[in-house]
Amino acid sequence: MNKHPRSTLPVPPQTGGRRVALPSPTVSLISLGCPKNLVDSEKLMGSMATSGFIPMHPDGPADVLIVNTCSFIGEAQRESEEAIQQAIRSKKKGRLKGLVVAGCHAQRFGKVLAERFPEVDAVVGVSAAADIAEAAHAALNRSREQEAWIRLHPPIEVDVRDDARFRLTPKHWAYLRISEGCDHACTFCAIPSFRGKHRSKPFDQVLAEARELIASGASELLVIGEDTTAYGIDLDRRRRLGELLSAVSELAGLRWVRLMYAYPTGFDEATLAAIAERPTIAKYVDIPFQHTASRVLKRMNRKETREDIFRIVARLRERVPGIAIRSTFIAGFPGETPEDHETLLADLAALALDRVGCFAYSPEGSPVANRLDGAVDETERKQRRNAAMETQQKISWAKNRARIGSVCEVVIDAPHPELRFRKERSGYKARGEPSGLPATPDSPSNAVDGPLYAKSRGVWIARSQGEAPEIDGHIELRSRQPLAPGKVVRITITHAGPYDLAGVPADEAGQTRKKGK
Repeated sequence: MNKHPRSTLPVPPQTGGRRVALPSPTVSLISLGCPKNLVDSEKLMGSMATSGFIPMHPDGPADVLIVNTCSFIGEAQRESEEAIQQAIRSKKKGRLKGLVVAGCHAQRFGKVLAERFPEVDAVVGVSAAADIAEAAHAALNRSREQEAWIRLHPPIEVDVRDDARFRLTPKHWAYLRISEGCDHACTFCAIPSFRGKHRSKPFDQVLAEARELIASGASELLVIGEDTTAYGIDLDRRRRLGELLSAVSELAGLRWVRLMYAYPTGFDEATLAAIAERPTIAKYVDIPFQHTASRVLKRMNRKETREDIFRIVARLRERVPGIAIRSTFIAGFPGETPEDHETLLADLAALALDRVGCFAYSPEGSPVANRLDGAVDETERKQRRNAAMETQQKISWAKNRARIGSVCEVVIDAPHPELRFRKERSGYKARGEPSGLPATPDSPSNAVDGPLYAKSRGVWIARSQGEAPEIDGHIELRSRQPLAPGKVVRITITHAGPYDLAGVPADEAGQTRKKGK
């Protein structure tokens, strides 16, 4: 699972955050979970908007609130139910009239949720997203005596069209979903049970949706799906991801297309060639490995072995020099021995991946894995997860320090929410600096090149090709010039932390050093 903050909608300026007379019913939405769920949220809001509802900010009053839930692991399920409880409190205060619970958790436990939370007016699974407007009207018209309106269809009926979306990401980037569902039977994952089997979108439909997103202002597209490398198998009996990436990369107005959710054994030569040869395909890949110990991978029902993982990483780096590789792992899976855990730690150090996320195994994720023997204690699972992240933190910090002094192109994402208005600061310390690691001449605590936050200098959040939005670290860019989201700037990296970097526009780097002397 890739964790994302809640997505929100802007408050129409005429409301001032207060309930005012509007000609149509209003709707707000809270989106939880992964990028696929965010695309679902955009579809839900697009459908609501075309049905006459007016989008509002979720923190303010609205006629209807939609909570689009996640159900991947226990933490996600608890977050979803906490959001429902918070919405119920808002409803009791009169800040909203109707409450609709949608998404994966609704698809998986819809009737149970309706019984546990009688204040919920409607439940809509991912398979019935097209009925969201009907659910909202039912929520508004529900009397206290009526049972909740529930609409759940079989997972195979999940719609694979993603056009006419109400964009929730920043204007300059968007997710491009190319498929729905998954054919793998990983024992830690229940997604196929509520998302269905893998279904690729038609090739021309993907290109049409990509053009629509670019026309709406997105110059960066992130290709997503439960298994993007399986694209085309169900349509043409062959993998067509490389061909699709190449076609998308040729669209006018596109700066980067970025590949996410690639299954290791599905990475074919055509996909590698496309990434290596096409300049608008980001030199970046998200490829979840889940573990490196072969016996654990087998218990997970994964198709790759430890040797396969090392071959895949070596092949990627050979064909695409400088590629940033992101992966995710699970610690404490049933049957994982202390020796398996040590194998994972040693392999993380040997692989030296650029971006890594590690999750403690969640028993709520899938009933299949829970039937396996060798359960690992919850405290031990968390300790193993922390050990893996500490191992990766040292790798990440070393890689970031090696980037100090390099020049690269970045895209501006947003003004920095905390540092934008700081005027003076004599040094820089990146967030999350690990404790217990030795200081180096170019570590954040020692790297001082003058007044980093000089008067009139703004601070912005930026990314290079090596960082995906909302998932990876970012680059804090200090500039005397006014900047805007989506703008591309050539910068010099000046400071490094374990996850984030800092820099200045390349044409200001010399000025900064001169002032500091």
